[in-house]
Amino acid sequence: MMKFYICFKYALFSIFKSKSTLIVTIFFLSTIFLINLIFGLYIKLTQAESVDLFVLNYINTVLIFIFLSVVSILLSNEFFTIKRKMV
Repeated sequence: MMKFYICFKYALFSIFKSKSTLIVTIFFLSTIFLINLIFGLYIKLTQAESVDLFVLNYINTVLIFIFLSVVSILLSNEFFTIKRKMV
């Protein structure tokens, strides 16, 4: 019964219900969207070369890795907090 409870607790729906995870997700998605929008407008206005797109890909990759790291830290903290309460 305990294994089922832990699996259910960390199902995808319950992860997205977490307020801290939701706030971090919204923050990072809006940051990535704004950076892409700014770079897109800059490239359109200046007719820049593809080097700027290369830089944008690196920025997006770094932001996505930071986002995944922060979410994993939040989830592990939540997991260990629940684990401590059970003991």
